Amino acid sequence: MLRGLKLVMNSIGGVSCVLLGFTITFREE
Repeated sequence: MLRGLKLVMNSIGGVSCVLLGFTITFREE
Protein backbone atom coordinates (compact mmCIF):
# COMPACT_ATOMS: atom_id res chain seq x y z
CA MET A 1 0.00 0.00 0.00
CA LEU A 2 2.71 2.45 1.05
CA ARG A 3 4.83 1.46 -1.94
CA GLY A 4 1.95 2.18 -4.32
CA LEU A 5 1.38 5.57 -2.72
CA LYS A 6 5.06 6.43 -3.12
CA LEU A 7 4.89 5.42 -6.80
CA VAL A 8 1.87 7.70 -7.34
CA MET A 9 3.64 10.59 -5.58
CA ASN A 10 6.71 10.10 -7.81
CA SER A 11 4.49 10.14 -10.92
CA ILE A 12 2.74 13.34 -9.81
CA GLY A 13 6.09 14.91 -8.93
CA GLY A 14 7.50 14.03 -12.37
CA VAL A 15 4.48 15.49 -14.17
CA SER A 16 4.65 18.63 -12.03
CA CYS A 17 8.34 19.10 -12.92
CA VAL A 18 7.57 18.72 -16.63
CA LEU A 19 4.66 21.19 -16.47
CA LEU A 20 6.78 23.65 -14.49
CA GLY A 21 9.55 23.36 -17.10
CA PHE A 22 7.10 24.02 -19.95
CA THR A 23 5.65 27.03 -18.09
CA ILE A 24 9.10 28.57 -17.57
CA THR A 25 10.05 27.92 -21.21
CA PHE A 26 6.86 29.51 -22.58
CA ARG A 27 7.21 32.56 -20.29
CA GLU A 28 10.78 33.23 -21.44
CA GLU A 29 9.77 33.28 -25.12
